[in-house]
Amino acid sequence: LDHPLIYPEYPWENAIHFYTSFLQVPADLSLTGKPMYLL
Repeated sequence: LDHPLIYPEYPWENAIHFYTSFLQVPADLSLTGKPMYLL
């Protein structure tokens, strides 16, 4: 799971992908240690 800001060319598609990934892989937030949901 990459940071959404890495793909600014596809904001909506990446937002959906990030949202689904957030639901499927919540453990990723622990690895990053950052509240990426604030984006």
